[in-house]
Amino acid sequence: MRRGNPEARLLPVFMHYSVNKGDRLEDIPQDINLVTMGINPSKSDVHLGHYLTMYQALRLIADRRDTKGLFFVDDREYDNKKEREGRGVWMPPNDNVASIVVRMRSFIADMERELSSDGLQERVMVRPMSNHMSQAPHAESLGNGYRLYEMIRLNHDRISNAFPIFRPDYPHDKGQLSMRPVCRECHYAPVACSDVQTEPGKMYGACRNAACRCRVVTVDLERDQTNWAMHYTIDPLRDVLLARDKNAGVAHVFGGDYGMEWGPGRTPKAQRLSGLIRDMNKDVVVHHYVGPLLTRYGEKLSKSNGDHSQQPAARELERMLGHATLEVNAVAGH
Repeated sequence: MRRGNPEARLLPVFMHYSVNKGDRLEDIPQDINLVTMGINPSKSDVHLGHYLTMYQALRLIADRRDTKGLFFVDDREYDNKKEREGRGVWMPPNDNVASIVVRMRSFIADMERELSSDGLQERVMVRPMSNHMSQAPHAESLGNGYRLYEMIRLNHDRISNAFPIFRPDYPHDKGQLSMRPVCRECHYAPVACSDVQTEPGKMYGACRNAACRCRVVTVDLERDQTNWAMHYTIDPLRDVLLARDKNAGVAHVFGGDYGMEWGPGRTPKAQRLSGLIRDMNKDVVVHHYVGPLLTRYGEKLSKSNGDHSQQPAARELERMLGHATLEVNAVAGH
């Protein structure tokens, strides 16, 4: 396995980019009403990085009696890994989503006991993104999915400035779509940018899966249809709507990879998101907290390189805090 020096590729982590830099969870302002985070259910298990991110989010909630949590299973996000394999964009099976929800709820129940925080389970909701998209706040007649879609569509230029991969002229034909319709029959989405069209409340695309009987994919957002996906880098923009709806201070907790240099300009994704949110809505502040980057043999820890951890205890997770990077081989039990 290629060895590397993660520190050389990192800007300082533990940043909540919307305010001053800090190196502790306690540095995040007290006037936080809602803490969010998300897990992609590409597999049916929860790995060590997920547990650490959840633990940090739960610490924030436990330390603030009036603060609640909204933890997402991001079953409506995609990246381009499957595209490179020639498979198009793929949505996770419902069994994966259900398994992740159960594991997250079980972890929250255990942390309520270990953190001695009575009522923690009642204050934290675990919700699949597809369910959230089909619902609407009490004051709104349109669903969350429609509102999120329109916010992304109307802010395309701002999003493309923050994340150049969405620009039509991105080099080497590696440009991405911020949103894609997903075929209801085969669960694949159009790969080519030219295959997708967007308009107010609707999205259209071509299904190129030769084994599928469908040829045209249509999504009607006004009917709360959720057969569409957004690129993983921008799904945290939902925090903007949550902050507006709840008139709340929001803190989003990311894994350590969101503090790594990324893309043109080498600006971390969390920093890009923070600047983008300020550009989109000056009245909304979402604090972004980036936790430790877990590594193995100098490479970012992931499911593909051996992160198949059992649920760790709170004391073990607590010892991981305070590091910019942490080599998991040096952590007991891993």
